[in-house]
Amino acid sequence: MLTQIELNEATDLVLAQQNMTRTSVPPAGHRVRLRTNANLSTGGTATDVTDDVHPRNAQVAELAAQMLNLDVPQLASLLAKARELHARGVTTFLYAGGFPVPPPTLTGSVTSDLVLIPEVIGVGEVAIAEVRSSQPTLDELARIVSAAYVGGTIAGKAGVTHFHTGPTPQRLARLHALLDRREQCEISPRHLYPTHVTRTPELLDHAVALAKRGRMGRLLGAVAQNPRNFGLRIDENTAIVVEQRGGKKKVRVLGDGAVYVVDGSRINYLSLSDRQADGVLTICNVVLNVLGANDEYDLTARASAAAQPPPAAASKPG
Repeated sequence: MLTQIELNEATDLVLAQQNMTRTSVPPAGHRVRLRTNANLSTGGTATDVTDDVHPRNAQVAELAAQMLNLDVPQLASLLAKARELHARGVTTFLYAGGFPVPPPTLTGSVTSDLVLIPEVIGVGEVAIAEVRSSQPTLDELARIVSAAYVGGTIAGKAGVTHFHTGPTPQRLARLHALLDRREQCEISPRHLYPTHVTRTPELLDHAVALAKRGRMGRLLGAVAQNPRNFGLRIDENTAIVVEQRGGKKKVRVLGDGAVYVVDGSRINYLSLSDRQADGVLTICNVVLNVLGANDEYDLTARASAAAQPPPAAASKPG
């Protein structure tokens, strides 16, 4: 199945790395890259890299799968690959589970995976709004999210549940329904991490509504506890470039989404000392910058600069 690729800033960047533009005409047989990712939903291709794993790591992973009587040796192979990358100096983490529900694990449970395996920081991708999903019930989703949260709390990790959001009209209704049952299952928006939410405007609206239910609050809370630091949130299919220019350190935004920069240096009141455990955190005079493609943020001056549109072409006199 082929997916149409939208031409945007990310496309221009990849083309520029090949000394090409949108109007370039490559020679016959020449392969042109339009994306750097291999996500099928954005037009990428999947490449099997099993043969690239060191034979000893593959052997250890297969042995671990046999010892644990697992039906998911691919998860053990993934862990072996993560540890190989770590040995090479690349910090690598992974999620337990996958599309199916109940999620496959290495130790027998999501909580144990997070507690016992240093590289596991959450569970996913659990498929929702997707014909390939297991069509889990709300109770099943609640148990998965709770197990990830408990494991993360014990191990000092994020303990998030990563959701693969498909194209069906259900969208994020299951996640909103979970949050509607907070009094029963104690699930917070910060435990949920849905992806692929830019498929349609309607799905994006669902995601924005979900974000308003607490994910930004988590970022604000982190900044509130250390106002000298910046809070940074980066959308999917989006990246930042940190550059040193003229004695100043600046951030430039690339890609399709937005970058959110929270500056707490001007905060003049916090209710951290007197708020209740489940109460509202009051923060006064915090600054939020929302940046799009090519926008910049000066980390030194703590100021943003929107990208200027190209000058309009001068009309010829009639």
